[in-house]
Amino acid sequence: MNALKQTSVLCLILMLSVTTEDLLAQSGESTESKAPELEDHSHLPIPVPEGTAAPNLSLRLDRDSMSGFNLHLDLANFLMQAPPSELAMREMMSAHFDLESGYLVGHAHLYINGEKIQRLYGNSVHIPAALLKSGINQLSVSLNNHGHLYWTKDERQILATLFINPARGQALVYRFESFPVTGTDSAIAAGSDRNRTTPSLITKAP
Repeated sequence: MNALKQTSVLCLILMLSVTTEDLLAQSGESTESKAPELEDHSHLPIPVPEGTAAPNLSLRLDRDSMSGFNLHLDLANFLMQAPPSELAMREMMSAHFDLESGYLVGHAHLYINGEKIQRLYGNSVHIPAALLKSGINQLSVSLNNHGHLYWTKDERQILATLFINPARGQALVYRFESFPVTGTDSAIAAGSDRNRTTPSLITKAP
């Protein structure tokens, strides 16, 4: 009798069980979780295409007259620009070039003490004092393509970092720049400040 009851209960459970997969299959949707339409790929590299001049990046810092600091990006062989709205994510993952100069086009990411703060589409940004802790702070900037992949050359990330102590009169403690702007790059770097709002672009798969 007990066996009969157990069998009846099991049959009832099987009849009433409707899994999520069954419901999705009936509605024609995939059972796999859908990936976000836009993802942060800033932890993934993209090498500078062969035959392309590698971007150079250096940082300058000065105190703001009211609070915090102003961080300035000196660039060579790179144009800063927000991604065109008509680009799909697949297209953003590729390398984009300015037709006039041949430079790579993209943006930068600002990190403070290892935390990503924001994207940068221009050459200067204000660092509020509220974002800085007492003692040593690390300000890092990476160069990225439209899809947020970070640029590399010879397997080295194109990155610049300043270590600062806001309490010191001379705040800068140490700097690191993997591909710094040099004296021979100064004219190019100055020209990079003329950011175009609608540059002509060509793309190349990474």
